[in-house]
Amino acid sequence: CFRINILQAFFFQSVAYLFEHIFSNMKSLLSAALKEINIYTTVTYNILAIILMVLLMVVIWFALSKRVSKYNNLFADYKLIFITFIIVNLIYTIVISDLLRMGGYSLTILNCFRIVICAALVALPFLVFKIINDRLEKQALESILVQSAKQHEMSKENIEAINMRCHDLKHQISALKSMNDAERNEVISQLEKEIMLYDSVAKTGNSGLDVLMTEKSLLCYRYGIDFTYFVKGELLNFMDIVDIYTLLGNALDNAIEAVHDIDKSKRIITLKIS
Repeated sequence: CFRINILQAFFFQSVAYLFEHIFSNMKSLLSAALKEINIYTTVTYNILAIILMVLLMVVIWFALSKRVSKYNNLFADYKLIFITFIIVNLIYTIVISDLLRMGGYSLTILNCFRIVICAALVALPFLVFKIINDRLEKQALESILVQSAKQHEMSKENIEAINMRCHDLKHQISALKSMNDAERNEVISQLEKEIMLYDSVAKTGNSGLDVLMTEKSLLCYRYGIDFTYFVKGELLNFMDIVDIYTLLGNALDNAIEAVHDIDKSKRIITLKIS
């Protein structure tokens, strides 16, 4: 049992009708061939017709089953292709086929031409789907490459921020020698908080998300942004790591960019996935 909409039902009905048309013309060619070599009998014709039908069904299965499954996600997005295919199919079966019959062509040529046209009509929408799918995959790959380059740049910036902070720590440690106990304790307390920030690694239940959250936390600290997150990472285990980086990484980058230049007290980002 399959759940499809009315447009998909018409599409598959049209494909089935084209294959029925192909089989009908093949049977006509088979009958003519048997009569040509003088071995035509009803039994022989029926047996060969059944074998021909089985072979055609096997070809249909191997030719279309994987393609229908592969391009299933495109069916809902490209309704115009369905409508065009159905209209062309109707025009051929209702108008052109009858005109060809009236054109005075031999039955053999007419049957062969119909088979070729029907096969082309069946292949056409799947060829269009393949072109669209290849283009979408190319766009996705380009997006991943752009995101990877952006991620690399952010990692570089975070490393530079850590190096700068380490340099500052050296001066602060040197300054501790000249401070009184109260000042020294306050600075040490502040240093402990900052060290805990760099030492803490996000543990969300998803390894890819852990890396992303840790990196964005460091980036937010660098820009003075209060970043808090409540994330059940195991809920995203069904997603590929690249998809997590692309989706959440891009969303967090946009949020960071949005609050980067506003008043420091309002630089707050909260992420919740539960």
